[in-house]
Amino acid sequence: MPRNVTVREASANDVTAIQHVARATWHAAYGDVLSAPAIDEQVDEWYRDGVVADAVQSDDVVYLVASEDGDVVGFTSAGPSEQVSDDAEEDVAQLYTIYVAPDYWRDGIGSRLFDTVLGRLRQREFDAVRICVLEANDVGRAFYEAQGFPPVEEDTGTIAGEPVAEVVYAGTL
Repeated sequence: MPRNVTVREASANDVTAIQHVARATWHAAYGDVLSAPAIDEQVDEWYRDGVVADAVQSDDVVYLVASEDGDVVGFTSAGPSEQVSDDAEEDVAQLYTIYVAPDYWRDGIGSRLFDTVLGRLRQREFDAVRICVLEANDVGRAFYEAQGFPPVEEDTGTIAGEPVAEVVYAGTL
């Protein structure tokens, strides 16, 4: 059944809801790969009140939420990439986050968030986007590949002090 979901700019009032969606999504997506304490530690670090509030209010970051009847059910954020492009003229963005609450998976909300954030990056005149995802995230990896973004490299990140394999996707905007 289609849901009545709206994608809009995030605000400081959305911080708690964003934190809730992040925690629920991380446990659902990575509960078989990472321990619950490791997930909670990482979510607590990445989604502290000040971190989320600063990102939501930053002019450099596109931060959007998907809401249904006023409740935040997903979010995405993107902005300048720290990676330098091989093409000095190319302005590369990074998709920082895209999460949808588990009860809303497979309802097209992730695609709406993704399309909207990419559109906003185009408006800001970015030429390309990089997306880093945990190698164990089969659902996320399949999503990006279905959107036409190929894997371009492998990397290693850290979650709660432990190394984790990552896959980087990239494409033009």
